[in-house]
Amino acid sequence: MPNNYVGWVQIIYNQEGFTAIKQANGRNIFTIPESGVLKVVPVQSRGLQCRAFL
Repeated sequence: MPNNYVGWVQIIYNQEGFTAIKQANGRNIFTIPESGVLKVVPVQSRGLQCRAFL
């Protein structure tokens, strides 16, 4: 998350031309841009599960 970000976060996925979700140590890494809108293609199609937000 950008420092001091206040507001909604939107994740748009499974659209042609978006970047793949980054992974490290078996976890998905989401880097939220200043706009608060992240556009990605999921690595798997079973859905997203977030347990921690950094």
